[in-house]
Amino acid sequence: MLDAPPLRNQSVFGGGLGHRLAFRATAYTFILLILYVITDMLGYSLAVSQTMSFLVLGLGSIIDIYAIKTRAPLTLSAIARNIRLNIAVIVAVIIMISTAIIPILREALSLTTLDGQAWVICTIAIFLPLVLLETRKRWVLAAHTR
Repeated sequence: MLDAPPLRNQSVFGGGLGHRLAFRATAYTFILLILYVITDMLGYSLAVSQTMSFLVLGLGSIIDIYAIKTRAPLTLSAIARNIRLNIAVIVAVIIMISTAIIPILREALSLTTLDGQAWVICTIAIFLPLVLLETRKRWVLAAHTR
């Protein structure tokens, strides 16, 4: 990508980035609202819902970098090519998970412990925006190639 000449007179949100970000924001809004409904139906406290929301937004945003950075569908080879990004993502994920499992960090951020079921729900909610964004990208690509 660095071999291409710089784009002049194009917004930082050009090339479809603005649309991907808007889609992502909408997806997270609905996912978090659904998360609150599910946790309420399962009888979880507000503190658990807030902790799950914190993790979904934090971890989801970290892994979304792979889908946001390009209009092309995500592939394992594309992920493997960027070693520095992968290291940064791993470090960020470790820090985020540490805030939820290390008591002193958890308390400093007013988070609470999660049980196994909450972690499963949280994990699904973390990856759902990535799946939705990738599905949308493939759908848009297929529509443009017809």
